[in-house]
Amino acid sequence: MHWLALAMLPVIVSLFVGGFITSFKGFGVELEATLQKPVKSLDLTGADSVSVAVADIPGDEKRSLSHLQSVSIDGKLKTRWLRLTSGRQGYYESSAIQRYLSELPNIIYLEILSTSGKFICFLPISVFRNGLGDIRQAFNQENIRKLIEAIEADDVPKAFPESALSLTVSSDKSMIDVLKVMRSENAQFAAVVTPIGDYSGVVFSDDIERKIADSVLLATAA
Repeated sequence: MHWLALAMLPVIVSLFVGGFITSFKGFGVELEATLQKPVKSLDLTGADSVSVAVADIPGDEKRSLSHLQSVSIDGKLKTRWLRLTSGRQGYYESSAIQRYLSELPNIIYLEILSTSGKFICFLPISVFRNGLGDIRQAFNQENIRKLIEAIEADDVPKAFPESALSLTVSSDKSMIDVLKVMRSENAQFAAVVTPIGDYSGVVFSDDIERKIADSVLLATAA
């Protein structure tokens, strides 16, 4: 029975997100409760996340590279996001950013925050990499320079209008409501902010759908 329920789940979730059905009560109170839980109840990706670590360049080039050398090989391979702070003057060096990108090979996005810790945008790392090959040819020097200039001018989204991802969801919204927003924006992830605008981390649609699937398994096994 529970395998049938799981097989039907994508269709049922789509119907719910689209507003064609409004209750999952037929699957039990566990699922209903899960759908109404705030998204902040999930393990959000962020600075303290183990599964998707965030590296933060800590300052001038000397300090940055010293910090990078202290990270284990395993830690470097696990790092998926690189955090930069917009509004800082003379803080980031092009060579330091390139060093981080070369030694943290699995980074997929840059996470841009304000000096007060507010979310600004995400930038796909592909904007700053030219692809595989000679490390000296691997980086888009022009875009890295443009990024540093945009950070100092505090206008990163304006500098990369076609690449910046700025979708946010409120941490107190229910998981099903957040999933509706993400589906409507065709987004696989979004930044989570508190009602007063503080940045909490990243939520992935896959994580919400997995949580729903787990609730279906519990409901159908009862």
